[in-house]
Amino acid sequence: MFNNIKIQLLSALILLNTLNSLPCMATTALPANEATVVTNVWENNGEEFSSILVNDKVVYTVKTNSNPEAQDKVEAMATRLANVIHELKGNAESLLPGKDTSAASIRIGNQTIFKFDACALAETDKNQSINQSFQIVNALRLALGANQLPQALLNFMTTASKDASLTLGKISNCFAGAASWYGGKFEGRKTSNGEIFSGKKLTAAHPSLPFGTKLLVVNRKTGDSCVVEVNDRGPFVGGRVIDLSKAAAKQLNMLSNGVAMVDCMVIN
Repeated sequence: MFNNIKIQLLSALILLNTLNSLPCMATTALPANEATVVTNVWENNGEEFSSILVNDKVVYTVKTNSNPEAQDKVEAMATRLANVIHELKGNAESLLPGKDTSAASIRIGNQTIFKFDACALAETDKNQSINQSFQIVNALRLALGANQLPQALLNFMTTASKDASLTLGKISNCFAGAASWYGGKFEGRKTSNGEIFSGKKLTAAHPSLPFGTKLLVVNRKTGDSCVVEVNDRGPFVGGRVIDLSKAAAKQLNMLSNGVAMVDCMVIN
């Protein structure tokens, strides 16, 4: 039961849970000056929690247990987050999770623009901050009307090498679907952009992305990934979103199956 004295803003948690449990629907990005950031203090099973909500959606929750200092920290974080959202000017699609080992963080490109207090991380798992960063960013993107990031990006982040962080910092958009691979009779022929097709190169065919576009492709089932460059048009089979070279399919561990569900992330 809520302690009404401690509720700073907003209505009952039951209403919030109802809102958050509704089926996903199409949303429209709100202008930055219309986004609302508030804090809420509530109790559950004798323990006290503080949450930050953006446009009535919970993006961050931490246990405070009647600690005024902890509550003040949450309020300070909410104020800083409101400033960050204002500076975004409605461009929530640029928000990415940070790969920080000590605190949940938010990035734009390779720049960390926001960090949550490390003390909020109760788990000792080395990936806990990455997991929390991913959850917070997706909640924030949803609250601001942007597309959520695929689970494959989190999987990639938890296994990526230090060199791969440059790739993570340049991701700007994403899409998902069935991928296939092609080769054989196409070997040595010209691709749609005039290059000579080689199954040994990490390339891909896409219906509309500009030639030269680089994509981080992740096999949703296995977690294998590679970076490919678009140099051809296709696929021309319904229900598929990308056609890969044999080399790319090999790295994604999908040669034998021929088709795999993938998450594709555009790299600027």
